[in-house]
Amino acid sequence: MGGVVSLLRASRWKLAAAGLAGAASGLGIAALIALINTALALPRAEQAQLLPGFVALCLGVFVARTASEAALVRLSQQLIAALRSQLSRQILASPLRELERHGAHRLLAALTEDVQKIAALLTRLPTFCINLAVALGCFAYLGWLSWPLMLGALACIGLGIGVFLVAQLRAQGALERSRQAGDELYKHFTTVTQGSKELQMHRGRRLAFLSRWLDRAAARLQRNFVRGMTTYAVAESLGLLMFFVFIGLLLFLPADYTTQDPAVLSGYALTFLYLITPVEVLVNLAPDFGQFRVAMKQLAHLQLALAPSQDEAAGRDLWGPLSSIELSGVTHGYRSEHEDGHFTLGPLELDLVPGEIVFITGGNGSGKTTLAKLLVGLYAPDSGEVKVNGARVSSGPEREAYRQLFSCVFADFYLFEELLGLADPHLESRARELLKQLRLDHKVSLEGGRFSTVALSQGQRKRLALLAAVLEDRPVCLFDEWAADQDPVFKRVFYEHILPDLKAQGRAVVAITHDDAYFHLADRHVKLESGRIVSIGTPSRASAKVELKGLKAAGAADVACREAQA
Repeated sequence: MGGVVSLLRASRWKLAAAGLAGAASGLGIAALIALINTALALPRAEQAQLLPGFVALCLGVFVARTASEAALVRLSQQLIAALRSQLSRQILASPLRELERHGAHRLLAALTEDVQKIAALLTRLPTFCINLAVALGCFAYLGWLSWPLMLGALACIGLGIGVFLVAQLRAQGALERSRQAGDELYKHFTTVTQGSKELQMHRGRRLAFLSRWLDRAAARLQRNFVRGMTTYAVAESLGLLMFFVFIGLLLFLPADYTTQDPAVLSGYALTFLYLITPVEVLVNLAPDFGQFRVAMKQLAHLQLALAPSQDEAAGRDLWGPLSSIELSGVTHGYRSEHEDGHFTLGPLELDLVPGEIVFITGGNGSGKTTLAKLLVGLYAPDSGEVKVNGARVSSGPEREAYRQLFSCVFADFYLFEELLGLADPHLESRARELLKQLRLDHKVSLEGGRFSTVALSQGQRKRLALLAAVLEDRPVCLFDEWAADQDPVFKRVFYEHILPDLKAQGRAVVAITHDDAYFHLADRHVKLESGRIVSIGTPSRASAKVELKGLKAAGAADVACREAQA
């Protein structure tokens, strides 16, 4: 919420100017009504004297209304764009653990649904300002005609507003429940897109998911939204009914209780009939205000947990050429996926130096991926220190700068369609060489830093992600199970060519792997068990070669057996 408020505060003068133009338009319309009512009470010959004033008011209303709407539309769109940009920057500046806790579906709902609800109100600000000014101007004219009747009108309208406010409380609760159901529905939409293969393969699972999860969440959202909007509709109708009740009282009560002046009576009737439209517009905006408050509440809850957006200069190099990275006594706790209770990774004692290949191995759940996220700065240690060239890395800008030391391909990598943020003048020639090495040059080309296609198999997409990471030219490269879904030929390219080339360039290389046939290529082998480093050593190259020879012999025997069977 603070982000929206700060954006509105920064634009307060523009809002004020546009609002004043809208107010001038509304007052001009009220003056036109007064002039028309006056003209109706005059003889035909005298009405022509009011023509210049009528023309001037018409032109003034046109200019003021157009200026107000144009300014407020532009301003509202600027605010919406700034809000989306600010929220996106906050998300990218927030700790990964915090984003994982919220869940991608909540962040997506905030960026789309909540921002859209705020946008819906902001885009209707011109309508609100103009119709509010019209209503205030009309009431001022009514007070000038007869203030006792004005008090009666305000009493009727106050009764309608009271009914509306009571109904609004009930509607607000229903809309908040609808928004919560929306979060759950976004989560299920994520399942539809990411789990489509599994849902298509199992009819029972698909039907159960649709009926028990998705349909129920959609029905809960629909039920609460309809309930809230219906409550608003009833309140709006009752509020507008009070206008006709007052007009009826003016027309049908004895003159002693209202007025004996026909000009006042006609002025009130004419003005109240005209007021129905602007008041109806204002009342119809109430649901938008209600949804705006719900969206602001959701964003406020989210922004309390998200970090402030960081200065773009925060990623600058703070340590000079890399000589070492050290994890000293580092721990990180989280809830285990396989066991009840808390799982703690560490304490860890580990160092990296340029020109070295380090393999990290261990069973499932041993903490390999968490170690990788700690190492690259995506997770902050619960205790212990991370040091670069002997200097401790603290939070904030230093952690942002620390992350810029790493090029990564995670197991759940994301492939961008363009090589963003790279300014190497030889980028395309280097990329073409890597495309040939990874045997992708027949499918993908690079034009203007953009891949010709990313509609590839998972293994091919992962090779493109590797290409992008290599081209970043950062001092440390981390690959999380990169070769897990690659063909043997590309595993060999990765382990026997890519990693040694990176090492020869003076980069530190960290690879999380299960490919024991290539363990002999590592300078160090770090083994994890149950969140602890149980060994750090240099693989025995002789034993690795024997093991590799045995694997090749077994493979050849298997091929011969299959040929004999054929």
